[in-house]
Amino acid sequence: MPYFARLNSDNIVTCVERVVGVADGDAEGQAFLRALYGTADTFRFCKYDGSVRKNYPGLGYTYDAARDAFIARQPGADWTLDEGTCRWIDPNPPSDRLE
Repeated sequence: MPYFARLNSDNIVTCVERVVGVADGDAEGQAFLRALYGTADTFRFCKYDGSVRKNYPGLGYTYDAARDAFIARQPGADWTLDEGTCRWIDPNPPSDRLE
C-alpha cells in the first residue's frame, strides 16, 4: 500500500498518508489526492521502509528534488549530511564518548 507525503510551497512535509486503491508512483497518487482534497498541493510517493527517496518522511522533513530524497531537519550546526543516505552524521557519535 503506497504512502504519500504532502508538501507545502517550501517542500516541507506537512503530513504523510497511506492511500488505498492507488498504485505505487507519483502521478496516479498525486492526481487522486489532489482531487480528493480539491488542492493543487504536491504529493510525493514514499515507502515506509525508506527504499524510495532514501528516507521515510516525517513532519517537518524537506523534500530535496535534486537528491530526490526526504531529509530530516539538521539536528545541530556541526552535523553533516551523508550524501549517500541523506541522513545526518553526528560529529560525536556515542562510541567516541566511551572510555
